[in-house]
Amino acid sequence: SYLNGKIITQANEIAARRHANGLLEILLLEQALPAALALVRKHRVDPGLLHQLARAFALQPITAIELYQRLANFCVGEGNNKAYREAVQMLKECEGTLQVPAHRIAFEKMLDEMRANFKAKRNFMKYLADAF
Repeated sequence: SYLNGKIITQANEIAARRHANGLLEILLLEQALPAALALVRKHRVDPGLLHQLARAFALQPITAIELYQRLANFCVGEGNNKAYREAVQMLKECEGTLQVPAHRIAFEKMLDEMRANFKAKRNFMKYLADAF
């Protein structure tokens, strides 16, 4: 498609993200979730759109975990307490999608990765420990 081609050829990251966001909006409207997932795995997109996609995968928790982790990573990258609390809120929302023990195991593994990646973010670690 035209927008997909623009993403590939665009050197300017801001413009590339704008094109990816536009394509993701279309894919979400059309409920083309596999294509939307492929897009976000390849390109950076707006966190709000990524959140919409994560919610759309609520019945597929393993995929939702991947998307919620990206959202939480983005929030933690903001580097302030409000964003840390928002990251934990995203992880709590993700926890609500878990249906079977295998999902819980995958979720706990993701939390362990976040603890390892962000151990220097003491306030985030405190919020994470309080929530989980």
